[in-house]
Amino acid sequence: MHRLMHIRPGECSAAGCLSMFCQEELLTGNNMYACGECTRRARALAAPAALSSSAGSAPDSSSDTEDEKSKAARGPPVPPVLCPARKQMLIQRTPQILTLHFKRFEQSHFSLRKVDTHVTFPLVLDLAPVCCSRCVAVCVC
Repeated sequence: MHRLMHIRPGECSAAGCLSMFCQEELLTGNNMYACGECTRRARALAAPAALSSSAGSAPDSSSDTEDEKSKAARGPPVPPVLCPARKQMLIQRTPQILTLHFKRFEQSHFSLRKVDTHVTFPLVLDLAPVCCSRCVAVCVC
């Protein structure tokens, strides 16, 4: 488990913003992850069924192109398999110079509103709470 900073209500600091950005998200509903491994398994299961159903069909004609034959051998297209997942952004390697871009405008229905929240920024920013464990073990800055 990563140690992220807890933000007090009403506080807006660079460390707090980074902490919120790096919190773990649960991808569900319309945000589910298209799992490549699950999709490959589904295609592997669908391919033998497609081959057995086409085995009794008419012999191949000479007008079939190689691309059409390879598509037929692969079977019907299988849509990507969507799975709930967890996502978290962490820093893998700390930079010499860090540039942060804070959101300055907020969209509200059909208009833009300027965000005028003051963000406190320390002279020394501790990135350890938002670094992956391997980076924290290496960085002794």
